[in-house]
Amino acid sequence: MAKGKSSNPVDAYRKAQRAKELKKNKETRTKVREVVTLKKDIGPLEAELRKLTAADQSKSLDKNGQARLVELRAEVDRIKKTKEEYVAAHPEHRKFVYAHEEAREQARKAAGAAESSNAGGAGGLPVFNKNGRLRDPTRSVYYDPVLNPYGVPPPGMPYMEKRE
Repeated sequence: MAKGKSSNPVDAYRKAQRAKELKKNKETRTKVREVVTLKKDIGPLEAELRKLTAADQSKSLDKNGQARLVELRAEVDRIKKTKEEYVAAHPEHRKFVYAHEEAREQARKAAGAAESSNAGGAGGLPVFNKNGRLRDPTRSVYYDPVLNPYGVPPPGMPYMEKRE
C-alpha cells in the first residue's frame, strides 16, 4: 500500500477536514497580525529612528546601530504602508487605525492651549509678568494664604485680579 493513501474513506474525510482547519487557522493568524499592525503606535519607533538618524549623521553609529536603523526604517515604512492601504479600503475605520496619532495631536493642542491660557486668559490679565515672574499673588481673586499662596487660577479658569 502506498504511503499517504488510504483505502478508508473516513480517514480521507478526516484528512480533508484537517487541511481545511489548518487553512482556516492560517487565515485567522494573518488577520490577527494585520490588526496588530494596524493598531501599532509608531510614535516610539519614529522617536528612536530620529535619534539613530541624528547619531548616524554625526558619524557616531556603530555597525549594530546602523543595522537597527535600517531595520527601523523598514518596519516604520511597512507599518505606514499597511495602515494607508487599509484606510484606503476602509475609510470608515480611519479613527481606529490612527487613534494613537490623533490622541498625540490632541494632547499637543491641549498643551498649546494650556500654555496660551497661562500667558493670558480671555477676560483676565496674564499670570506671569514680562520678566517671567508670577504677578503679586495677593491681588489674585484665587489667593488664599494657606490653600493657594501663589494665587494661581484652577485649571480652565482665567486669571483675574481683585478690584480695589
